[in-house]
Amino acid sequence: MIGHRQRRVILLAAALLFAGACNSAEAPPGDSVRVIQVRDGDTVVVELAGRNENVRLLGVDTPEMNYKTGEPEPFALEATLFVREKVEGRSVVLTPDPLNQDRDHYGRLLRYVLLENGDLLNLELIRNGYGFAFLEFPLSNRERLVEAEIEARNAGRGLWAESRIRKIQYDEAVLFEGLAVAARGTIVAARTINTKADGRISFLNFHTDYKRYLTVVIKEADFRRFGGDPADRYRGETVTVTGRVREHRGRLQIQAVDPGQIATGG
Repeated sequence: MIGHRQRRVILLAAALLFAGACNSAEAPPGDSVRVIQVRDGDTVVVELAGRNENVRLLGVDTPEMNYKTGEPEPFALEATLFVREKVEGRSVVLTPDPLNQDRDHYGRLLRYVLLENGDLLNLELIRNGYGFAFLEFPLSNRERLVEAEIEARNAGRGLWAESRIRKIQYDEAVLFEGLAVAARGTIVAARTINTKADGRISFLNFHTDYKRYLTVVIKEADFRRFGGDPADRYRGETVTVTGRVREHRGRLQIQAVDPGQIATGG
């Protein structure tokens, strides 16, 4: 049976291997901690340096439990139970991302969570369909997170099960914020612009009033999968886009990371 000291050594070794696998600057070594509570699928409480710290998992977004209202979002409980089974009462290693900040605006630590068996909890949540890749901020493990979501979606796991994906018209998206949908419409306008934070971004608009209606967003980091500029590829096409509806700066979006999300014609 593995003792506490041996388990700690294994976890720290896994953290160092994970840091070396990052795609950019070398990540700092992680902290070995005990998880004392799981709040939901992407937030846990750990004991660190004699105090309790809230930890927000990097690169993944799971449905909200909404404890105040008592009305969890669809699949929130499943995601929470998955994380409880993996980490509650157990030792893990927390690893920061060299491209991201240390804490979010709520004061939570932003971390990758390495399990005792060496798996990355952030990836396992996405790969098993309990959460979506959250790519709003720079991440050294972005590609791994994206590939995990593509795998889950192609396999129809969890949130991506066919029975859970609502088939809607693009102008109904406001009713399904936070959920995975298959939204249909014609791309009436498409453009690609340069930004400081994310390089080029393509915006595929279902309506000329793009501030009020759903837009498909594709970042330059994913252009290679589309074989070039997505704006040129989809302009004027009738499409069905599968993805999560999210609000960003007051506008509804689906972020596409793979052409498998966008079916044309029909």
